[in-house]
Amino acid sequence: MRVVHGLAALIVGLLVWSAEAAAAIVVRVDKSTQTMRVIVDGEHRYTWAVSTGRAGYNTPNGTYAPQRLERSWYSRKYGMAPMPHSIRS
Repeated sequence: MRVVHGLAALIVGLLVWSAEAAAAIVVRVDKSTQTMRVIVDGEHRYTWAVSTGRAGYNTPNGTYAPQRLERSWYSRKYGMAPMPHSIRS
């Protein structure tokens, strides 16, 4: 899950600072293959391996929009575990 948040934050950061900031961006996570794909203006741009929730900590399915981006965050739920580049939906 941390990897997903970190990679998603990286993608958002790169795209915000690039000339393509106004591009249509879609990020898809496939839990069965543990991969994340980034599509920009309908073209596949990136694929990364991700780690979603383990047994008992499942990552829910759905469509989400980021509500908060944090460069440095600590999870109260998971014993103050560090979650750098966290995206909260």
